[in-house]
Amino acid sequence: MLGVALSLSYSAVMNTASAAVPASPGAAVGMVGAISLIFIAAGAPTLGALYARTESFSLAFGLLGAFAFVVFWLARLIRGQEEFAA
Repeated sequence: MLGVALSLSYSAVMNTASAAVPASPGAAVGMVGAISLIFIAAGAPTLGALYARTESFSLAFGLLGAFAFVVFWLARLIRGQEEFAA
């Protein structure tokens, strides 16, 4: 379940990034990876601290799911804007 929650929005984000810059899709995907590194580096300790305070993983897991849903929704929202990227 955790793997599904963490990777739910991955394909939509990568597809949108590569379609946004058709001349260099690898660079776009690399930028997404670099930006996501910030969220990973900050998110893991934050979720660990949340678990330590509440002694329940349900809130932390809910936040992971909500974050994946928001990213998926934003990626779907900007679909169709690729024509303006060139």
